[in-house]
Amino acid sequence: MKRKAFSIVILIAAFAVIVLGSCVSSSSKDSVDWAGVYKSKVPLDNGSDLSVRLKLYTDQTFELRFECLDKSNETIDWTGWFMWDDTGNIIILDIIDAPVYYKVTKNMLIELNNKGKPVSKKQTDYYVLIKER
Repeated sequence: MKRKAFSIVILIAAFAVIVLGSCVSSSSKDSVDWAGVYKSKVPLDNGSDLSVRLKLYTDQTFELRFECLDKSNETIDWTGWFMWDDTGNIIILDIIDAPVYYKVTKNMLIELNNKGKPVSKKQTDYYVLIKER
């Protein structure tokens, strides 16, 4: 009788491990260390560069800065909230009336178009922000 009870306990434990293991999320929100500072430089038509700096906080707030790297050194700053899409792989920054989408990957953010889809392949490199260490 003890052996039968022991076998049942082992089967229940094995079942629990399988069920809990299958519940582990594979979303970037849960599996990637996404909070931190991300940077990129985008070439402008006038020959100068635009520096992009995005800081993501664990409380789902952000700071975004665009800085023109020319004589003017003009900057534009935004702060606000971001949310995750249903998949947990894309963040949506709440900027004025035009949300900005980023796909979150390990140590990288990839900007998406205004419909949350990848940008054209020719411009892809300009839309990648690398996480600072």
